[in-house]
Parts: sequence; structure tokens; C-alpha cells
Amino acid sequence: METKKYIAFFDLDYTILNDSSSKLMGVEAFKKGLFKKRHFAEGALLLLAYKSRLMKGEKIISRMLHWLKGLSAPEVFRFAQDVFQTKIRQAIRPCALHEIKRHQKIKTKVVLLTASVSFLAQQIAEYLKIDDIICTDLEIINNHFTGNANGDFCFDRVKLERAKKYCKTHNYSLRDSYYYGDSISDLPILEAVGNPKCVSPDKWLRKEARVRAWSVCNW
Repeated sequence: METKKYIAFFDLDYTILNDSSSKLMGVEAFKKGLFKKRHFAEGALLLLAYKSRLMKGEKIISRMLHWLKGLSAPEVFRFAQDVFQTKIRQAIRPCALHEIKRHQKIKTKVVLLTASVSFLAQQIAEYLKIDDIICTDLEIINNHFTGNANGDFCFDRVKLERAKKYCKTHNYSLRDSYYYGDSISDLPILEAVGNPKCVSPDKWLRKEARVRAWSVCNW
């Protein structure tokens, strides 16, 4: 089997997608009655707080995961598959798809590295034939979500630590790797890879990219 020489890590929300996978699923969950009206309103406020850097990402993810508490995991998985087919798949950026295929064509190992939850990340990975996933896992007991993560949220410096561990386990160099991300919260992993790619970056990351002469992809 041919050994792939380096890794191209891709973020999901606002990088591969032109939107947030959690938001797309949340809207549909509200329509189907899985989430309450107050969850929908809270989600809009949390998204605004995240974009304005008024609340830490880990706290926002924790609040949103709590909405899943008590829900049937198999039911949510089936629902996520439906939302992927009807909403999320259409949100894939053509430029992201082209870049993933470019790496795959030259036998690069492509890994999804995202704070998004596993049942959403898995849909994207299977559809795009991505090699592996590093994401936020959820705790499930007796086939129901507890509302808690299984381990740390894959966000900010945790992304970097998990990428380091992955490279060590699979015998790759982080300095030879690529990372495609959109947010200033991705700064630790962008600083660590040899090929940082800022995808339609938020204003804070755009400023860093300009100062550091990093590549900016306006997708």
C-alpha cells in the first residue's frame, strides 16, 4: 500500500461548508419539533455571540449539546442523515470540494478536523471520501444522549493537541501538513502546520493572515 506523504486537515463549518452544520441541523430540528422554540432563539444568540467573540466557543458548544439531553441517539442519527441530504450537502463550497479532490488526486491523506459533532462530521466524510475524522464525540448511555461531550471539545488548542497526537500515531509531520480553517479560534493549529490556509477568514484571522503573510482563500 502506498504511504501518503502528508496530511491536509480541513475544518468543516464555514470552511468546507458555507454555513454552520449545527445551525442547519438546529433549524430543521426546530421545524420537526425535536428542539423547543427557546432553543432556536438561544441558538441564534449563541451564534451571534460566537461571531462577535463575546463568549468562548467551548461554552457555546456545551450549551448547544445540552439540547440533545434525553434524545434517542438512533433517531437523531437518522434525522442527521436526512438533513445532510436535504440541506448540508448543498452547503458544500465548490472551491472546498475542488481543493479536497486536488489533494486526493496526489495521494494526500485528507482529515476532517472540526469542533462539529461526530454524527454530522461522519456524513461529510463519507460523502467526500475523506480518510479520517477528528471531531467532538458525544456521550451516549442506553442509546440516549446525556447532553455531555465524551472527552474535550475539539476546539481551539484541543484541535492542535489532537492533530499532534494523530500525526505522531500515524507517523506524519505537522510541519509538512496543511490546515484549512476560517476562525481566529483556529490560530493554534494554523501556527503549527507548515501550510496554513485561511478560508474566507473572520476579521480577526484575516488580520493575522495579513501580518503573517498566510495564504487567504476567499471561497
